[in-house]
Amino acid sequence: MKKDFKKALALFEKACDLNNSGGCGALGMLYENDQGVEKNSKKAAQFYSKACKLGNQETCEILKELKWGTKSMR
Repeated sequence: MKKDFKKALALFEKACDLNNSGGCGALGMLYENDQGVEKNSKKAAQFYSKACKLGNQETCEILKELKWGTKSMR
């Protein structure tokens, strides 16, 4: 199955706009990993932060790792 990052981006943006923590976290991953968008660590952190504030604990951990430089880039 072909990965369509542009379509995923649009769907995750819509989900995040509706305060869906999973959508915000997924946007963070796209920006962090240069998938369908130009890599942008600042935007990735912003989306991870929003997801964390919405209760997504995994993204809270990712933010800590990014802050301390201990996150290995996948």
